Amino acid sequence: MLLFLAGFGLLFKYAVQTGLLTLEMRLAAAAATGIVMSSAGFRMRERRRAYGLVLQGGGMGVLYLVVLAATKFNSFSTGLPVLSEAPAVAAMVILSVLTVLLALLQNYQPLAVFAILGGFAAPLLLEVGAHSPAALFSVCTLMNLEILLIAFRRRWRLLSRMGFLITLGIGVAWGHRSWTPELFLLVEPFLLAFFLTYTLIVVHTSRKDGEPVPGEKESHADLPLAVLLPLSFFLLQTRAAGHFAHGTALTCLGMGLWYLSFGAWMLRRSEQYHSLAPRLFIALSILFSNLVVPYAF
Repeated sequence: MLLFLAGFGLLFKYAVQTGLLTLEMRLAAAAATGIVMSSAGFRMRERRRAYGLVLQGGGMGVLYLVVLAATKFNSFSTGLPVLSEAPAVAAMVILSVLTVLLALLQNYQPLAVFAILGGFAAPLLLEVGAHSPAALFSVCTLMNLEILLIAFRRRWRLLSRMGFLITLGIGVAWGHRSWTPELFLLVEPFLLAFFLTYTLIVVHTSRKDGEPVPGEKESHADLPLAVLLPLSFFLLQTRAAGHFAHGTALTCLGMGLWYLSFGAWMLRRSEQYHSLAPRLFIALSILFSNLVVPYAF
């Protein structure tokens, strides 16, 4: 097999150097290689699990690179990129979803991490955010919803924390470079969706019937995420709404009511949830409620 692949690689290189293959043919050949690798790896999942998972990850990686190359190189016949920006982003997101399904099916977190990283990287590699913040934050929102769905099937806390930090980093970097108050109505729905998504993840991971996490106490919620989320959202929201009269005070009022509602709801169902998260939510509600008056006057 290795000799065959080496010979095929040399033959492919020769065909490219001599101009026997066009750009489209090269991309199609690379895509076919990625599909074959992923399919072969999936078929090996029971006989040779480790080797099969490596093949699947490698095959999906090849497909990611094919999509990226198709947007970066121009066709000889048209002088335009083989794949335009919007289909390329959609293709990368679809590849991310497929890779996550493979990870869930085989209960393999590293494959899901690779998929989420690939999904978040799509708009950055294609430089979408520079001229289309809606497209950038739409992809981030889709990735976060994907993480939320994963959280309801597997308690992979690394994945949730990674998605949170990447989204936060993208938002801060974009805001530092491109934010203006005129973009508030465009950005605010994505910011609220980010807050809602990771609040639901914290709530779900606090359930007593959740899947136990190796190396962690089952009685603990995802404390780092539970603490960092309100602080990060507060800073982002005050930056976004700071140009409104009493914008910061209204943010504190909304967050106080938000955490009071979730905390009270979880306390009423104490037989289903561990006590740490609802108590933390009530404490956060008190904290933000006490900030309303100082920021209002």
